[in-house]
Parts: sequence; C-alpha cells; structure tokens
Amino acid sequence: MGEVFDGLESSTSAEAHTIETNAPIEPTIAPTTLSPTIAPTKAKNSTSESVTLSRWPSLSRNIADSKNRLIVLIASCPYLDLVDNLVQSLLALELHNYVVVPLDESARSYAIELLGADHVVAVPPFAPSLPALKQAKFNSPAFAKITSVRPQVLHAFLDQGFTIFYNDVDVVWRKNIFEVFDPAGENTETSDAVDMVAMVDSHPVEEAFICSCYLYLKPTSPMKNFLLHWQSLMDGAAKKEKKKRYKNDQEAIYDAYQDITKPKNGKESSLKATLYPSDNEFFPSGAVYDIWPGEKQSNAYLVHNNFIRGHNFKINRFLRWNLWKPSSKMEEMDLTCNGKA
Repeated sequence: MGEVFDGLESSTSAEAHTIETNAPIEPTIAPTTLSPTIAPTKAKNSTSESVTLSRWPSLSRNIADSKNRLIVLIASCPYLDLVDNLVQSLLALELHNYVVVPLDESARSYAIELLGADHVVAVPPFAPSLPALKQAKFNSPAFAKITSVRPQVLHAFLDQGFTIFYNDVDVVWRKNIFEVFDPAGENTETSDAVDMVAMVDSHPVEEAFICSCYLYLKPTSPMKNFLLHWQSLMDGAAKKEKKKRYKNDQEAIYDAYQDITKPKNGKESSLKATLYPSDNEFFPSGAVYDIWPGEKQSNAYLVHNNFIRGHNFKINRFLRWNLWKPSSKMEEMDLTCNGKA
C-alpha cells in the first residue's frame, strides 16, 4: 500500500496478452460471508477520531474526471517523495483526478502542503495503529497490518459510486492508462463489460497470483462483494479464526479471487475480470521493464519500480530510468519521517 509493495516472482516472456475471467453468475461464497459489516476501528489521532466510516472518504471537492474515475494512492509519511514523483507524472499528462489516502497524520499534513487539500482525504478511521514515521519492512508483521486496510479503503470509494484505479506509489505514469481500460466511444471488454482489471505475476494467468499493485475497479455489486471477501479473509486470519496466516494482503487477494471465481454447482461467478500477465506491454512489472530495450520501454504506459527493496534503491533505479522528477516543493521540504532504508 502506501508502503511499497514488492511483487512476487514474474515471468519475463516477451509476448503481452490479455486473459479474461468471463464469469457471469453466482458468487461461490455464501452471502453471509460476502456481506460482513466492516466495523470502524477508532484511529488514535485527533483528526480521524471525528471521522466515521459512513462519511469516509469525504472529498473537499469532487475531483473525479468526467467518467467519475479517481486514481487512489495510499501512503504513510516516509513514502511521500514517491507519491510526489508519481503525481508529477500525472500532472505532466494533465490528469488531476488523484486522491491521496494518508495512513498517519504526518503524511496528511505533508501531503496537503505538497498537493493541496482537495487531493488529500482524512486518515481512515480504520488505519492501523503503528508508529507513524517508521518504514514497515516487506512481509514484516507491521507490513501485514498496514496492507490489511487496502480492500477496506478501496471498498469505501466504490461505495460512494466512484470507479477507481489503485496503484502502488512506486509507480510513474508515462501515458494515460485509461485510454487502454476505457477507450473513448468504445464498449470494450476492458470497459463496461468487466468489474475489475488487474495484473498477475506469471503464466498461465489462471494459476498466477493477482498483484494488488494495480487494481482498476468498477462500483458494481460483484466487485464490492469481492473486496468484502478479501477483507474477511484477512480479518479471520488476524483473529486466528483461520489456519492460514497471510504475510500481506496479496496472498489473501489470490485466495479471495479463487474463492469467488471458482465455479460452484455448475455455475460461474458473477465477478467479471480482465487479467494481464506481468510482461504485458501497458504496465509491466519492474523486473520485466528493466530488461526491455529502450524503444519498448518508451511504449509502456505505467512503470512500476518493484522487484527491488529499499527506499533509496528504488530512487536510484528511477534515476537510472530517468523517471525521478519530484517537484521543487518536495525537494525543498524538510520531510521529518525517519526509518527510510
């Protein structure tokens, strides 16, 4: 999430293609499982204490685009330089429909100073109670706790009727990915016909792990039910109600997807998704992008700086790719977040 989520091992096959899960029927999970009540956990900070789940997220101004789409970014304080770099790439494309979900009050304060209040919501009332300024190491208990709020954040935006594109903050936009998902004037299978567009880590797509780094989600009932089931798996694991423990929410999203889309009693799921492999031409993984020739790199829409750990290592790789272009505000800001690695 706002912590940088490194992916699983990916295929480096050169061919890019789209695989769909055409699944029009009933979910495979009982309705009682798919429709839990997400109870807000009172956040331990003054600003968020007054924010109730029913009113979160509350945008100070509707910044969604003409198709009611939002680009959702989730971040804690140490990663705001990555957020700023990402936002600069959006602004270069004249995209202004982005919103930052801060996981701590320091992140919120700095984000407002950097980006303006219109683009920053309150800290979620269910945000994890962790040391706000510490970096959570990949697959640590703190990392699992932070990533556990992702489906809840996404569900809250869908519940308000927004179509959302979530991406990790160690990403740069080179082209407008909405041109791929929603081509103008076309009713394509990656447009109104699906609930979700996502990427998986390898081939064959049907057996691969969904990467929660990129999620394009429509505010449909099947999509909301999927997010609720994803959340319920992690909640059950955290409460030790399930034998399986998840190191992060990416493991849980794979199980949730298998549960929801697996045919039951001869019927297919109502959740319709388009899944891209990690070597797709539009938004490849960092490992794939890194070995592409320059001409192919220039054709990518999104560049994800994953498959590498450590904040400074990511910045250095962005510099090598000529994709590190933070704002002057960010460069001048005294960001007093510690714990960078």
